[in-house]
Amino acid sequence: MKKTFNLIILAVILATTATYAQKNSKGSRTIDPDGFIAQKNIMTELSGIVGNNNLFEQKSLSLLWEDDENVSNHEVVDSWDPRIAVESNGTAHIVFGDNQGSLQKIMYSKKEIGGDWTTPIIVDDNTTFGDRNNHVPAIAVSANGDVHVAFLTWASENWRHEMAYTHYDAASQTWSQAIIVSGAGGSIESFEHIEIYSTADNQPVIVWGFDNRTGTEEVYMNYFDGADWSGDILVSTPDDSKPARFPRIENIDENSAMIIFWEETGESEILEIQYRILDENNYSLSPVLPVPQTLHNTENFNFPTFNFELSNKNDGHIILALWEYEYPNSGQMSDTIKCIDYNIAEDSFEMSPFKLIGNSAGYFPKYITVACDNDGNIGIVFLDTYSEKISFTEFDPASGFSTPEVIVSEDLISGDLPDSGFDDEGNLHITWDDLRFDAPGGYVEREVFYKKGVKTTSYSITFIVTEIDGISPIANATIYVDGDPGETDINGEVVFDGYFEGTYTWVALKTGYEGETGDVSVIDEDVIVEISLDAITAILDYELAQLSIYPNPTEGIITINNNDIQNIKVLDITGKEIEGNLVSQNQTTATLNISDLESGFYFIQIFTYKGLVSRKVFKK
Repeated sequence: MKKTFNLIILAVILATTATYAQKNSKGSRTIDPDGFIAQKNIMTELSGIVGNNNLFEQKSLSLLWEDDENVSNHEVVDSWDPRIAVESNGTAHIVFGDNQGSLQKIMYSKKEIGGDWTTPIIVDDNTTFGDRNNHVPAIAVSANGDVHVAFLTWASENWRHEMAYTHYDAASQTWSQAIIVSGAGGSIESFEHIEIYSTADNQPVIVWGFDNRTGTEEVYMNYFDGADWSGDILVSTPDDSKPARFPRIENIDENSAMIIFWEETGESEILEIQYRILDENNYSLSPVLPVPQTLHNTENFNFPTFNFELSNKNDGHIILALWEYEYPNSGQMSDTIKCIDYNIAEDSFEMSPFKLIGNSAGYFPKYITVACDNDGNIGIVFLDTYSEKISFTEFDPASGFSTPEVIVSEDLISGDLPDSGFDDEGNLHITWDDLRFDAPGGYVEREVFYKKGVKTTSYSITFIVTEIDGISPIANATIYVDGDPGETDINGEVVFDGYFEGTYTWVALKTGYEGETGDVSVIDEDVIVEISLDAITAILDYELAQLSIYPNPTEGIITINNNDIQNIKVLDITGKEIEGNLVSQNQTTATLNISDLESGFYFIQIFTYKGLVSRKVFKK
């Protein structure tokens, strides 16, 4: 593909950039300021009131992301459009397009648990239709280990494509010759998104859109019943002369699947997501019905302004995640991610009241993929073409979206979708392509990559703060764990959630008590830390009343006045002792210079004959 990128700038969206922190095993991390910045409650926004702008911390999907792995390993040519299928045991299978000599071919590689990616092999070899340029593969793995691959093969007579298929037979450990399964010649748009699905009987079903064999772009399906291919079956609304494309298919129970796609409605340039249910027993389709609240106006747009994905929550519900470029009530354009829940038993949809608001100026799409683990937790991975990063967010129907975490920040191309899937252990596997090895000039040279988010268990740290007797609770004591604050309740307790295995520094402070600090190790279980604080005596209380530290906040120079100064230490917010320049000191006055320290809070420890006193100061 020639190295040409054209982005149409439609409008400038004025937005405030915010930064949010998220716990992990190393302390905290922040999202890139060019990424998603806000979450709003749709119901309150419709009334003109800004809703909840806070993003919750990830609590169910605690994933530690491993390093990127190069799957294609073909840096001198272009490799693109990867799709992934993940087996329950964690074996990952990836197909992608790759330049092989003068042709564009479909490649396959797999990675077993503990192993490396196999050397990619060509899987579109055939003797039936000759060598062609092939594109846009899709992959599915059956429960019996068979691997199914569908792809578009170029029909030279009209620049469009036919649907082709090949598969790996797990019993004989051999790949079949590729065959053409669609029946109308070159009728499919060159780079239409296609889907392949495996039934409970381990048989493939292929769906695709933008097929213009009748003069109108439509969605079709073709299935294999174990003996023969069915022939092409119209899925989109028949005889309506309205284009349809971008189908998705997802299992909804043991014997049925849901197919969704977008289609123009009776009004020109108004799109709506439609759905049908496929009965795997006889391959019949339910009537075409609209997904409520998905009408989308594409007037004045010459490109797609929304995309969507499906995933089974394994609890009787399907989640439909969609990105949309829309006009909120303010009249400004914005890009948003939102979710719709499908209740399988009731055949009903419910739009979530939450949405994730983007921070792009003009038209910069988000390409999303959604996957659910066996516990019904929902993970959304999206490529943000504005910040050119890939991020991960968890969606909780009760709480909304978690703080997006940037997981890939290499040079990304803005038109290829990431793909993802969970294994039974709750690990999330993703694939994408990017430009990190692209050489200047000439043609685009993308590489296909893979990354795994390993499920980790987080633990709680409970602090119990008492008087020096170890019995009487101290309320309203402030506890810091690696800089994160909490306050004890009337029982002297405070709980910190979401900590992975590791060692954390804590600081305990309470007016009228000597401060304490220490470390706590989290290893494979929740932890309880008991702290006893020693009350300052009445005499020392009086003396401390005379103690002053000023100015606070400070530019760097601090003056400390007291009649009993023996020593002074400076601690950061985690309790770690750091260097401070003690300019001068006697028993009544000390001058401290912290100008070289970064802006933030620090603890000044003042040692007297009566005990230790801690004061918190802010360095500007």
